[in-house]
This record gives sequence, C-alpha cells and structure tokens, in this order.
Amino acid sequence: MIDHDHIFKDMIVEYPRDSIEFYARSVSDDLPHPVKFTPVRQETLQEFFGDGYRALDTPLLVEFPDGTIEAVLFLFEEETDPYSYTIHKTAHYMLDIVEMLKTDRIVPVVIFLKKGKHPTALRMGIEQKTFLQFEIISCDLPLIPAEAYYESCNIVARLNLVNMKYPRKDKVKVFAKAVEGLNELEPNRKKQLKWGAFIETYGNLSQEETERFKRDYLEQPDYQERTMGIMTEIKNEGKQEGKFEMLADQLQTQFGPLPEWATDKLKQAKSDELQTWSLRILKAKSLDDVLV
Repeated sequence: MIDHDHIFKDMIVEYPRDSIEFYARSVSDDLPHPVKFTPVRQETLQEFFGDGYRALDTPLLVEFPDGTIEAVLFLFEEETDPYSYTIHKTAHYMLDIVEMLKTDRIVPVVIFLKKGKHPTALRMGIEQKTFLQFEIISCDLPLIPAEAYYESCNIVARLNLVNMKYPRKDKVKVFAKAVEGLNELEPNRKKQLKWGAFIETYGNLSQEETERFKRDYLEQPDYQERTMGIMTEIKNEGKQEGKFEMLADQLQTQFGPLPEWATDKLKQAKSDELQTWSLRILKAKSLDDVLV
C-alpha cells in the first residue's frame, strides 16, 4: 500500500525539475541550467510550527548559482479530495514559511488527485479595499488529457498518466504508456520497481483489465523489450523491493539518513510490516516511533 501523504513528496524530492515543469507549468518557463534544488527539511519545519505542521506540504528551494535570478521557493501540497481542501490553511502555511525563510518569492502549488470544485484564490478586505490577495497554482490531474503526455520526456508526467483524464476504453493503454515512460526515463532498476508500484497502485486495473494488459502488452515481445519486464518483475519478486525502496525514501525524507539498524530491519521486513510502518509515518515524531 502506498502512503498517499508521502508519495508525492518523494516524487517531488526525487524529480524536482520535472515536478516543477509539470505541476507548475504556468510559471516554470523551462528552468535554466544549472539550478540547485534543496528540499526544506521537515525537521526544521516541525521545530518551527510544532504539532500544527502539515506533513503533506513539500517546500522546495530553487537557487540560481550565477546569481542573475533570486532564489524561488516552490511550496507543493497534495490533496486527494478537493472538497476537503481549504485555501486558508495554505495561505497561513505560506505566510509562516516565508517569514521563516526570509523570502517573499514563493509559488504555492496544490496537486489534486480527484475531480471537484475547490477555491484557487482568496481575497480579504472590504468593498473599498483589498488587504490580502492570495492565489494558488492548481494542478488538477483528472482534468489533464493523458494523451497529450503519451510521449513526454518528463518522467513526472509519464508516471501520472494513470491519474489524468482519459476515456475508460483507453485505461489499459494509458497504464502501458506510463510503464513505457518509466523504463525510458528512469535507468535505475530499484527506482523503476518503486515507481512501477506507484503506477500499479494508481492505475488500479481490474482483473479483466489486468488480463488485457498481459495479453495486449506484457506478452508481446516488442513491449517486453521496451519495458525490460518491469511489471512482470514487480508482480513476481520485485513488488516487495519496490515497497522497501519507497518506505526507505519516505523515512529519509522525514528523519534524515537511516542508521544501519533501520536499513537492516526494512530489508528483513515482510510486506504486511512495511504496510504497517508506512501508515505510522504521518504521526511519528521519530524513527523509533515508526520501526520500534
């Protein structure tokens, strides 16, 4: 089981450039090279905000080494249900973090996984005068046409094909295109297994669709050659390794480099143990709270 509260954080930290260029397309303008990406550590934020810290928020600092452009802070937030989203909390969090980091250059981005109405702007004031005006960049994945990204070189877009808009009849094709993109754009086998598990979870194929995927894609030699058997390996012994890699990344994002004892415990864990630990992360204050 994927921890929805952390998986998009992992994606943003692992693929920062592609995340900005996809989730914040309206302001990314093809980021120049080189650019330094620095995730703002969660420990710092917890110390600053105490128990009120919202674990979904992922601040990412973008710095331009040549100094021609001042650093920009991108604040990412994932929301599964748009109807439960409140823009006031995003505004409050943004004001707190800009004060902490001493910058007014911030881009708030909210990623929605389901369709539904939600606010994108906030105005505070009276009829004669506005005293606070706040807007977000809204990335509504279910409204983005998947077909437009079938051949994209942006790995974040390809992974999210299964979260985009497509006709029901194309569900298996969209799933297959996401797997192809993972193989084309991510050379690391361990990461392929990790994000293959993401595609499988969010793709959510039915039994009939799974059989169709096997028949029309997995069993075809040309597709096997293009994907190097990622999904076959996940369905056999790779799924457990993918879960391990994903949980290890989440723990490092939350608590910093893992000690040897923690890594050993993760490697020896069974699937149900990994699932239990992944559910503990959101409320955990320390690594021991998760694994002990």
